[in-house]
Amino acid sequence: MKPLHLDKPLDANLKPIKDSDGTLSALELSTDTVRVKDLEVAGDIKSLGNINSNVAINGNLSLHQDSEFVVNNIKTTSEQSLLIDATGGSVRISDSSPTALSPSLEISCDDSAAYGGQMTTNHNSASPAVDDYIWFLTHYGRNDAAQDVGYCASRVRILNKDDGTECGSFILESIANGTGRNLITGSGTTGNLVNVDIGYGATSMTTIAGDLDIDGDAITTAGAIALDSGGAITLDAHDGSFIAKNAGTEFSATNSAYAGMILGYTVIGDNATPASYDVTNAMLPVHDDLKVSFVFPPSGKVEIMASIFVQTDNSRPLTFGLSTTNATTGFTSLGAQYENHVYGADETDSITVTARWYITGTAGDSEELWFSAGCTHTNRYDLFWGGDSSSVADSTHPMEYQPFVMRATALPATIYTG
Repeated sequence: MKPLHLDKPLDANLKPIKDSDGTLSALELSTDTVRVKDLEVAGDIKSLGNINSNVAINGNLSLHQDSEFVVNNIKTTSEQSLLIDATGGSVRISDSSPTALSPSLEISCDDSAAYGGQMTTNHNSASPAVDDYIWFLTHYGRNDAAQDVGYCASRVRILNKDDGTECGSFILESIANGTGRNLITGSGTTGNLVNVDIGYGATSMTTIAGDLDIDGDAITTAGAIALDSGGAITLDAHDGSFIAKNAGTEFSATNSAYAGMILGYTVIGDNATPASYDVTNAMLPVHDDLKVSFVFPPSGKVEIMASIFVQTDNSRPLTFGLSTTNATTGFTSLGAQYENHVYGADETDSITVTARWYITGTAGDSEELWFSAGCTHTNRYDLFWGGDSSSVADSTHPMEYQPFVMRATALPATIYTG
């Protein structure tokens, strides 16, 4: 090995160190500084000042308090780990010339396998305990009083430390009105469940941009609950059960809270010129418009009601019924049991008759029924509906009548029939 020397006397300026042939080495020297192009150390390095440039270290690097280690790259070899031990202090990444996206911390993995970069924290406690906080991450910024404020933070807490039944809690916190409040809290339970709380304050707002999919069976609230939709509200029970309860007790007909819902409603002759129909000695639909359309409810059971004014010319039984086709097509009976005697006069009389039928069908099927009438003789009954003025001064037919009304009402699944 050739001896090294300086060409000039040592002073405050860095001077290159050469060998006896004048070849420059990787060292420069002054009275207070040693500059090394690349430094590889097999043992340990302990610094009382700053280290700059590239350093290859096979042992440990120890920095004095408030020292800086300024390098372009830190790299380990042979799958070794990089340990930074602050010994009770802090490890800080700073940038004296920050930009919009720096300083930044990036964990990059070039492996083509399924996993990318990972960040792991470890609260390596010899005596872990319930309510230990094992992770803190706080995002600080300044307020208008030049104070550092933690605007958002996340924490992890131990809820159960027992082997095999460990449970943890994750808390995401946001500052509200100067105080940190829980934004989201997720907690594991020994029942193999994870419970989540969202928001702070009874009047806080949670907005969901898309759909809400709930796999459980209950939505509960300590106060009142309101559904305020800017569009339609749809209730869709796939098993057809709709239940209304009071403090846990069902008061609606069993699984039939829809019972009483009007499924279809027809009104003909409202503020219109009176119309009439002369009942014949055959069952016929009265008019193409005197009908009701509906869809069978989950129970498949419906009450049909029809109301119309009747004028008798002589005593004979009057029958009302239901047809599945209109007056133009002709009468198609829904069934003989739906053709019933509804009125019989012993002289010339007038009355509004209301008839009701109980019918069944398949839930979800559409139905359309026409009001029909018949008598044992012709020219014994006239049916009237409609009016557009007061009937007080009328003394002969046609007068002013109530409109014809026909209604379909949903019935409960359970019907008492004796």
